Amino acid sequence: GADLRTSNLRGADLSVANLENANLENADLSGADLYAADFNGADLNGAILTGAKLNNTDFSASNLDGVISGQLIFDDRGGILEPITLPREWTIINGYLIGPKANLSDAQLSGRNLTGLNLSGADLSRADLSGSNLNKVNLQGANLQGANLGETSLAGTNFNGADLSRAIVAGTNFNESSFAGAIGLEDLVLEVPLLLLNAKDERITELEARLADYQNERAGTIVINASNGKAILSLNIEKSDNLKTWQKTDQNITKIIELNDGKKFYRFTLDK
Repeated sequence: GADLRTSNLRGADLSVANLENANLENADLSGADLYAADFNGADLNGAILTGAKLNNTDFSASNLDGVISGQLIFDDRGGILEPITLPREWTIINGYLIGPKANLSDAQLSGRNLTGLNLSGADLSRADLSGSNLNKVNLQGANLQGANLGETSLAGTNFNGADLSRAIVAGTNFNESSFAGAIGLEDLVLEVPLLLLNAKDERITELEARLADYQNERAGTIVINASNGKAILSLNIEKSDNLKTWQKTDQNITKIIELNDGKKFYRFTLDK
């Protein structure tokens, strides 16, 4: 096949081109027209395909290691969009070529379903995967430095040997995931308890505010009409674990106070 390594083919018209077994390592094909182009068996290691136009394009048996994509355009010329043939374990999601060893750094893949995909060795540094479903995804050896995994489901995901340095994991489900040999776990170990600690601090602040409210309410003054010459004060003692739900106890205090000085009103103050 043709040797097109590092070639600048930006925006080139490669429609119906026969590039079978060609060497396109690190070539720039961004914005190129790849309608019905044949890349069967071609080496596209590190090639840039951002914004390329695809329709009936054949990538079968091609090497897509390190390929950079995004904003891929499905060109339905003639009103027909023919299948795009990809190597085994590869797919296209949100305009990105996704598969093992793909270069997906800074990729915008939030809220996507990536369940069961093989992304081993992929570069997902700084990628936005927030809110996505990555259950049982193979991320072995993947670069996830600074990736946003917030609110992501990663149950049963393989992180063996992956780099998770500075990854965002707030609200993430790691149930039954494996991390043998993974790098940057200290970031996760620190961040998750920190989130829990922050939540506890907020809860404590809320409870303290409620307690202050209750204390203010209980510690106010009580005015009674003493026209009958006596005052009966009855205090029921209640208990609570959360300052929301209160339960009565079997304890109460009742006090009868004789009022003989002729005053009509009396006020009692409860100390905190």
